[in-house]
Order: sequence, then C-alpha cells, then structure tokens
Amino acid sequence: MDRKLSGGPGQDDIVIARKLEVTYLPFDRTTRVPAGTTVFSAAHWIGLPIDSTCGGRGTCGKCKVRVIHGLADPETADHRQLRPQEIAEGWRLSCQAHIYEDMTCEVPQLLRVPKAATMGLGRLVILDPNVRKVYFELAEPSMHDQRSDVARLRDALTEEGHDMAAGVAVLRTLPQVFREAGFRVTAVLAGEQLVAVEPGDTTDECYGVAFDVGTTTLVGTLMNLRTGMAASVLSTLNGQAPFGADVISRISHGMNGPDSIRELQQAVVGTMNSILAELYRESGVSPSRTYEAVIAGNVT
Repeated sequence: MDRKLSGGPGQDDIVIARKLEVTYLPFDRTTRVPAGTTVFSAAHWIGLPIDSTCGGRGTCGKCKVRVIHGLADPETADHRQLRPQEIAEGWRLSCQAHIYEDMTCEVPQLLRVPKAATMGLGRLVILDPNVRKVYFELAEPSMHDQRSDVARLRDALTEEGHDMAAGVAVLRTLPQVFREAGFRVTAVLAGEQLVAVEPGDTTDECYGVAFDVGTTTLVGTLMNLRTGMAASVLSTLNGQAPFGADVISRISHGMNGPDSIRELQQAVVGTMNSILAELYRESGVSPSRTYEAVIAGNVT
C-alpha cells in the first residue's frame, strides 16, 4: 500500500508509492516495479524477453503468461485472443496485464534455444585476434640490475618484438603484481597497447565474445582466442522482439521518440548481458579473462 507522510500544518501530504514485486517462473527472477507496469514491460526490463510480434498492442496473442498469484482482471484483448478456459486458468496477455499487487507468473518457453545454440562447439576457427598474451620470467632487481619495473617490462617486450604503450592505471599495478608473482607475469597486449599485467602464466586464458544479432534470435559465442575453440555457445530470443516481429516495425517504434529508441537499445543490450552471464556460468571462464568483443547485425 502507499504510505502518506504529513508535510506539516497547511502542507499537502506526500504520498510514497511502494514498488511491487513480480516473480517470473521457472526462472525465479524477481524485480520491483511501480504499480500499473505491465508484466510484459517488467520482464523486458530484467532481460527476460517475452515473445510478441505486435509490439505489445495485444493483437498477436503470443505473449501470454499464467498468473499464479496477483491475478489481474482480463482485458478486452484477453477475451479476443484467449479461450475462456485459459482465462479461467489464469492466463493473461502479458502486454495487457497490469501489476497492482505483488505477482507471481509462469512464462512458457521463454528462453528458446534453437539449433544455433549448439553449433560451433568443438569446431576450430582460425582467428587473428587483436589481443595477445606474452608470459615473462623477469629478472628480479639486484645491486647489479636496478632498472625500474616499467623499464624491466619494456625491455622484455622489446626483446619479443613488441613496442610498449601503457596507461598510468596499468603501470601503477606493476610493483604489486611483480612482487606477488615473483616476477613471473603475463603481459596482455591489445595491438601494442599494454592493457593488463597478470600474475603467473595466464596465456591459456585469453577469451573474446562474439554476438550475432538477428531479428528473431541473438547468438553469443565465447571463444578462446589462443586455440580458436568455442568455450560456450548460447542463443535466445532477441529482446527487441516485443517491439515488432520485423525490422520495419522496430524502426516504426523508434520513431516515437528518444524514449522509444532507448527502449530498443536497452532491450538488445539486456539480452546480450543475459547471454554473457550464462556463457560465463556454463563455461567457468572468468569475466576478467575476456578482452575482446565483436558484434554483427543488420545495419538497418
């Protein structure tokens, strides 16, 4: 319920609206939203795109969910798109179902995994990555070798045929990393730019991620840049799908103004972030070992 705070004599009360919780099963994802938000929009905000081809206008009937708790009254579109038995069982069009109390709903087949999700694993790809790793066992400082840490690393890179350009933030890490690792370190180079120095030999842990942004499906691949092998491949419904089944419909939505453009941008970024988190979870790769990203999609 909303709470009222007294503003004092002669002042209006201030109403503080409590945000409502909506939980999506079987994913056990919960978010808090203002009263009146649709189930469709709330799911989209947390990266759980619900299938829809009409842009949330209630005309395609594909975005139906089953409300387990906090059932909303059926709207006109529900009666048009759903059978009476479905309505009685708690099914609602998520784009028409507004949240006015804490709600739990079940989303059928939300995360779709087409055949593309399993392609690429075990397949060697010849890569020419911009990021490279070089392992060094550096000589420790002594009375006869009093070079600075920066000079020590620069000289080692020069011997391997690399120039060294580095920002202050990276250079500041050298004293601690060198001494904690006994001067056995791995330099991470993006072109000739030193982007990190890691303790020990981490040359086998060099990853990049590639996204193929399709109109319907978004595929993410986590690649080992050293071996050319895919560590994990996943796909899901493009989060922009609720705004239209085709590119033209989404362009039309974006023409409604800056907020609509922002919705489209957040939808696809949210989908990529969800895939990325799952790629890391499935492969066991640390996000800190990912150094490059490539995105391909329809330029329209």
